[in-house]
Amino acid sequence: MIIDFLRSVNPISVIAFFCILGFLIYELILLRKEHLKKQKPNLPQFKANTTINPGQLQQEAASIVPPRKTMTEKQSKSPFILVAVLVCMVLLILAITVYIIYMNKPDKENQVSKSNIVIQEVSSKGLKIFTLDWAEITDSQESVLIKPGVPFYVAIETIDEADIDRARIRINENDWNIKHISDRFNKEKRVYYMEYTVATGESILKIDAQLHSETDGWLGD
Repeated sequence: MIIDFLRSVNPISVIAFFCILGFLIYELILLRKEHLKKQKPNLPQFKANTTINPGQLQQEAASIVPPRKTMTEKQSKSPFILVAVLVCMVLLILAITVYIIYMNKPDKENQVSKSNIVIQEVSSKGLKIFTLDWAEITDSQESVLIKPGVPFYVAIETIDEADIDRARIRINENDWNIKHISDRFNKEKRVYYMEYTVATGESILKIDAQLHSETDGWLGD
């Protein structure tokens, strides 16, 4: 999830965000230094065995008394306004970046719901598809009931008056192997079956199935 987020972020927005953030931190450091400098009192330096001039004493006392506020001190508030503007700009850029990411993010749920699963039966008779509660899925219901992540049964109907003991079913594969063999049998539906779940990205299910006779082997070979 984090990797997908980083891939979708606009590099220009990231660079602008960090530049403004760095400038904002720099301004805060300058403001902090200026604030500490103003808090430090400017005390007169008196030396021992030194004759004090009354006029000099008045000047040093006057330097201790804080002067009245002037336009220069009022203008010192401007950095705070600048910081507030920079904060608003950072938040605005962040909001725009998140909005762009959200708008460009693919809606996986809509893609899955709109995708139709096409089922192709390959040289197999008696193939049937059921839900897990054994309701048969017809051709018109396939696009509605068969979706990625939803399990269902793929089955093949047995043959009357034959010594059928198992079946094998393969989906989207070209070669038979042992995992395709199933002896699971539903007596009511008279089918051998196996459970299958459509993977994300699968749009076509190519199904092939065969019954096995104790006498003749795999029928259809």
